[in-house]
Order: sequence, then structure tokens, then C-alpha cells
Amino acid sequence: MTAQNGVNIKLILTKIPSGTVITAKKLSSMGISHSLMRFYETSGWITRISNGAYVRLNEKADMNGALYALQNNCNLSVHQGAQSALKNIYSKMHYLKNENVIHLFAPSETKLPAWFCKVFEGQYILHLTNFLPAETGMIEHNEVNYSLAVPSLERALLEMLYLVPKNITIQEAYSITESIQSLKTALLQSLLENCSSIKVKRLLLCFAENAGVQWFTALNAIKIDIGSGIRTIEKGGRFYEKYNLVLSGLE
Repeated sequence: MTAQNGVNIKLILTKIPSGTVITAKKLSSMGISHSLMRFYETSGWITRISNGAYVRLNEKADMNGALYALQNNCNLSVHQGAQSALKNIYSKMHYLKNENVIHLFAPSETKLPAWFCKVFEGQYILHLTNFLPAETGMIEHNEVNYSLAVPSLERALLEMLYLVPKNITIQEAYSITESIQSLKTALLQSLLENCSSIKVKRLLLCFAENAGVQWFTALNAIKIDIGSGIRTIEKGGRFYEKYNLVLSGLE
């Protein structure tokens, strides 16, 4: 019985990427009962990191390994985004201050599992929002043993602007926007047309025009609804009349 159980867990572990969290839900879907999970734990095949979550013996799952489990085992639309994605995936923040916290984005109705909240407490900030359609501008990014759903450069840029000024300063956001000299304008156009945040759309257009980036001229501003009325992002800042924005730091 014990030998047979060992063979079973060996086969199961070959189907789960190394370095990722193994959820009890996933093991259960593969025919492993809770009693067998306990047996495999006491036998040294897997290590429990929290209730309902395991890793292989002698492995330690990082944030990406946990996100893999959330996306593939828990079927949650949650991803690393904004300045975290710009820094870690696209290397667009190397000259700015270091930020250790990971910004996660998910639809507003999302509830993260308790194991994730416990194991990664203090390591992330979760932004629950529907300001962009959940799947628009999402791509696959290859890690060593698996792939993750991540935002495209264009989506990550808009997510960063969504966090101005609470989680990133106007000056930092402008510097990053100014540094991006190449992107897919058709995708950015689609994202802007389907974006519900007036602030994000105004900031993007204002930043891009002021910075003189080449891709700004390819956008069709007429199709982008930027609403009406003045939006004050920073009190005492300059008034940019074309976009009805009050902010500073674009010089």
C-alpha cells in the first residue's frame, strides 16, 4: 500500500511544474483524498505551507509559483501588474526607487484563498478593479518551468497610471511613460477605448503628448472618451487645459 502510494505521488508530481504551489484542490481533482495528502506529507513527498497548499519537499514557491496556482488551479484572473510588471517583466523601472511589494490586479469580485493571504502577507497589494476588461491585453509569459498570464506592456502602463498618485508619484509615472518609445498602438488604442477610468485615459494622453513620444501620434484621440470637468491629481499643480488635468512634474 505504501509503495503504491509512493508511485502515485511520483506520477502526480511529474504533472505539476517544479517551483509552484500545489493546492489541495488540485490534488483532489487528481484523485488524491485528504487522508492520502496527509500520508504524502508525513512520508516526506510534499510539505504543507498552509492549510490547503503544499510544495514539493525541499522546494519553496515564490510569488510567481503561487500566481501559477491561483491562475491554473484556482481559476482566478489575478496577475502581477502596473509598476511591478513594468519592472520585473519589461525592465522599465531600473532607474527608479526600489519597490519590494508586488502589485496584483484582479476583477473586483475576486477573493484570494486563505493560504495565499497567509503565506504572502505583507508582500503584495491587491487592486480589485474592473477599469479594464479582464482578458484584454493579457499575454503568456514563460518562466523556467511554466507560463503565467501577465499584462502586455501597454496594459501594464495603464495599470500603473491607475495607481497615480497613491502608489506611484506623478513624476515617476511620467518618467516611465516618457521612457517607453515603442509599443503596439493598435492594442493601446483598444485598451483606451475600453477603459472606464477617465483619470487613466487623461494621464496617458497628457503624458504622451507632453513627452513627445512617437506612438502618441498614432492614437485616435477622437475615439477615446475622456469625460468632462476638471480632475485635480495634485493640488497646486499646473492646469493642462486640453485634458482638464491639474498636476505637476512633467517638466
